Amino acid sequence: NVEYEKKILFPEITNPNGKFTVYCDFYLPDYDIYHEHFGIDDKEYLKKIEIKKSAFQRHKMKFIYTNIEDEMEIESAIIRKLKEIGFDI
Repeated sequence: NVEYEKKILFPEITNPNGKFTVYCDFYLPDYDIYHEHFGIDDKEYLKKIEIKKSAFQRHKMKFIYTNIEDEMEIESAIIRKLKEIGFDI
């Protein structure tokens, strides 16, 4: 079971209007884990990646991410990253 583009509200991440909704690429509710795929490599996008990663860490949310380098072997990368955080796969 996978949810796509799961909405997450991190109150400390705001835009000038004071509201900002974060969308996570994938959410696995059976495991309560979020998966982001960072598939763009430009300066502005890289700043947003760091903001998202730190928000997940601050809120102690289970979170893995993949990036451009993982795309050729995405399934293996996801399994490896899940194992790294303690999942028995």
